Amino acid sequence: MGNRGAVQHCLSRATPTTLGGRAPSLSRFMPTGGPTRGLAHIPALDGLRGLAVAGVLAFHGGFEWAAGGFLGVSTFFTLSGFLITSLLLLERESTGHLDLLRFWSRRLRRLLPAALLCLLGVAVYGLLVAKGHQAERLSGDALSALGYVANWRFVIGDHSYAALFSDPSPVQHFWSLAIEEQFYLFYPLVAAGALALVGGSRHRYAILLGTLAVASSALMWVLHTPGTDPSRVYYGTDTRAAELLIGALLAAFVAGRPGPRSVGARRALATAGTLALGALVTAWLALDQADVLLYRGGLPVHALLCAVVIAAVMQRGPATRVLSLRPLCALGLVSYGAYLYHWPIFLWLSPDRTGLDGAALFAVRIATTLAVAVLSYHFVELPIRRGRRVTGWQPALLAPLGAAAVAVAFVATPMGTDAPRIVFSAVNKPSAAFTATETAGTVTTTTSVPTSGASDASGVLPLTNPPDAPAPPPVGRIMIVGDSVAQTLGRGLERWGPPHGVGVLNAATYWCPVARGGRLANQFGSEQSEGCKSWATDWGRHLQRFDPDVVVVLVTVWDIGPRERNEWGPGYREPGDPVFDQWLVSDWQAAYDVLASRGARVVWLVPPCASDPSLSNALRRDYGRLLPRLQATRPVIFVDLRAYACPDAVFTDVIDGVYGARPDGLHFSDPGADAVAAWLGPRIVDPGLQSDLESTRRVRRI
Repeated sequence: MGNRGAVQHCLSRATPTTLGGRAPSLSRFMPTGGPTRGLAHIPALDGLRGLAVAGVLAFHGGFEWAAGGFLGVSTFFTLSGFLITSLLLLERESTGHLDLLRFWSRRLRRLLPAALLCLLGVAVYGLLVAKGHQAERLSGDALSALGYVANWRFVIGDHSYAALFSDPSPVQHFWSLAIEEQFYLFYPLVAAGALALVGGSRHRYAILLGTLAVASSALMWVLHTPGTDPSRVYYGTDTRAAELLIGALLAAFVAGRPGPRSVGARRALATAGTLALGALVTAWLALDQADVLLYRGGLPVHALLCAVVIAAVMQRGPATRVLSLRPLCALGLVSYGAYLYHWPIFLWLSPDRTGLDGAALFAVRIATTLAVAVLSYHFVELPIRRGRRVTGWQPALLAPLGAAAVAVAFVATPMGTDAPRIVFSAVNKPSAAFTATETAGTVTTTTSVPTSGASDASGVLPLTNPPDAPAPPPVGRIMIVGDSVAQTLGRGLERWGPPHGVGVLNAATYWCPVARGGRLANQFGSEQSEGCKSWATDWGRHLQRFDPDVVVVLVTVWDIGPRERNEWGPGYREPGDPVFDQWLVSDWQAAYDVLASRGARVVWLVPPCASDPSLSNALRRDYGRLLPRLQATRPVIFVDLRAYACPDAVFTDVIDGVYGARPDGLHFSDPGADAVAAWLGPRIVDPGLQSDLESTRRVRRI
């Protein structure tokens, strides 16, 4: 499933800090002894930062009630825009200019040490832990994180379909840090030029900021097409800039200025802040990344709510008291480290490595994350930021040297790039399969089998061929259909077939379930393509040309995923919902009817387990409950691939002595597919093949 990080920022008394340190008050000034004026500390802003990172941690912990916790990143964006703009405005008004080199130096001193330490840890992770596609991508991912362009790598980079099921990148969370750093690099230049152009007028500068925020929001709206993967607008700096600019817009109005003077105005602001904080928490509990609302103005509205909270906590009120709670403030102080280190730690402390899950696993992950974050804060971040360990000319030298050392570590360290690959294509194109069977001159005389309209005298559809029926003829042609798992398995059958005198047509297609229509609730939500929904026509052509004796069906994740359909009304339905179950089984029945229409036997594979425990449980539970409903109405033959590929009901990447059989935890590598084909092929061609599922012979009312 995709994963979201969060970036959190705060300021020390005189300098901006990210994800840690102390947050400023913009209503009071204190002399710092330098050319600019410092900002007093407001604990509630630390608390807001702590609350936001807590939401992100819960979201990455996989708790359903925290499905919207990824919105913590929007809170950090808005807070960052507010704090950075406040400093820039106050510096210009105090000195008449902006010292950009000093600004960037403070940013470098604040952000880079912990980031380099984190990336060195990720290099060790890559050497000792990462495998398969995760290891294969890690060097490129880490270098993009080091250069703070990770967000664009995740937009345009070569991340395979298998990455949806494999362990995600341990630097996936750097996408939001990249947006922050790009903002820190370019925004001060824009601010310096714009403020000079408008003569320092905050009112005119605010108009410019508002215009840019509207333009960014409009760009997100235009670029996002509902039902498609919104990675471009989710990761894009241009489309997420609105959340930073709304914070900057707030600073243009309130930085360094007194708050409301009248009691009524202060009460109104306190009430608005309380309501806005409640709305934020509600959104974090109710929304998820597939909601179109987010990309149709939802994220800018979320930023506006954050701005209201920020404005409100600069005075007394309910929101201020809540966000000033010591646990939230303490978490806010180390939030940068907690953010940086939590994601690789979460991936390292996986269920299979710890033997834990649920709340116990989350507790171990959080304890480890906070311990590392606190140590990093006190012994790395704070000393360097305050100049106790790196002084004078040293930052200018040590920063590039440290970055270069990390880059060399990733380039020079072998990270398992020789792991078996997953190939999403057939070995042979359909035309080659057709030609091979036609050239062989194989003539297959099939025996009719009952289809959906046939039944015996008792009104019961036979589940397998009746005992007195003639044995099926020898199998000369096998066709396999289904999703991407079937496609990778089919490659093994394609190679197994010719030496055994069997032609094989691999007609499976990745991304394509058998169940048709609607919007799938995958990582971001996507509309099923027309190519997936047209299987009745596509299979019909293949059946007519190839005329298989056996059709093998394997469907896995997408058929049982939550789905939204117009005729169901708003919201997603999932297995266990009677409407969903009836619809899914009816599409399976329709698929059987098409595949059996020319007399082929239909062999339906029970899907194997997955490395992810929750996904594996869903596959076992939902197919175990729904496949018997298909069996009760169609003479389908089931072969239990799960029992073979997952001995003792436990996932393994080793099948019949072949290591790397399922590198991403779901699909088959070519060696893995060959191992399965050596077991499955002889079973399929056995004329006496019987269903692995116990027959229930239910009465079908006609």
